[in-house]
Amino acid sequence: MKKHKYNLIKVAILTLGISGVFGASSAGASTTYEIKKGDTLYSLAKKHELTVAQLKQLNNLSSSTIYLGDKLTIPTTITIKKGDTLYSLAKKYNTSVSQLKFINHLTSNTIIVGKKLVIPTNVTVKAGDTLYSIAKNYGLTVSELKSINYLTSNWIKVGQTLNVAYAKKDASSPNSYDASKKEVNVRPTKGFTFDAEEPRKFILQSTSKEEYFSRLEVLDSNVNLEEIKTNSMMYLNGNKVTEHDPKATSHPFYHDALLYLHGYNNNTQTTIVVKEINGVFIRFTIHYLNKEESEAIIPKMIKILQTTSVK
Repeated sequence: MKKHKYNLIKVAILTLGISGVFGASSAGASTTYEIKKGDTLYSLAKKHELTVAQLKQLNNLSSSTIYLGDKLTIPTTITIKKGDTLYSLAKKYNTSVSQLKFINHLTSNTIIVGKKLVIPTNVTVKAGDTLYSIAKNYGLTVSELKSINYLTSNWIKVGQTLNVAYAKKDASSPNSYDASKKEVNVRPTKGFTFDAEEPRKFILQSTSKEEYFSRLEVLDSNVNLEEIKTNSMMYLNGNKVTEHDPKATSHPFYHDALLYLHGYNNNTQTTIVVKEINGVFIRFTIHYLNKEESEAIIPKMIKILQTTSVK
């Protein structure tokens, strides 16, 4: 009977559009390769059209010795075509000219048709890696690496995927803004509170059931949806996750969403939605329990979230 009740709750929430996001570029994500017997850095570099120096740099290796069973990140590469420039490629793959030059060991902006170019996308954290060592290898600062991946501390774990592609926007760009200076507001009704947790993050919470809350996070102006999706999937780790088409949902709150993910387990459900509000990208992370009371609480919460404004 209990399982049947959960199913009823899920159907009710779906009707409201609640049930069913920091990255790959259009070049495709980097891959993780497990070292096999007979592999050498030279053979792997040759196979993937890289140099040994690049493979060592991008995997934070201090020597050419590799061990059976260890894992290497094999970066994405592209073949330079006629008409390509570092600027056009940096723009296309959401990186910067300086970063492309750094990881490809280029001393000028000149590139040659037919040559391979490493494109920064994702890296898998290995034992011994730190934010500093990863940032250094990809021409980033620790602050930039944390910002790209929406990290609030320097703690990372083995096996974690980090995005290492970064394009700095001109501050004069009409679409650019300082996320840390944006203020988010909603109009909470009786039974809910709304407060700032920290710069860029705000929380709407039920006063009677603290397990029911929505976190609103201001994202960077140069947001990459694939990065956000990857980051959000990591957040939902341990849940069964479904990605939904916002336009196919019945509730208007989701119709203009740029990303719509839903995860659930035996106890809780979590919905992650990314929307653009007043020219600012906001990620909504909505938490609630697998209980019948959700049918009463969640619709009220979503109604409040529909009043979201940014200034």
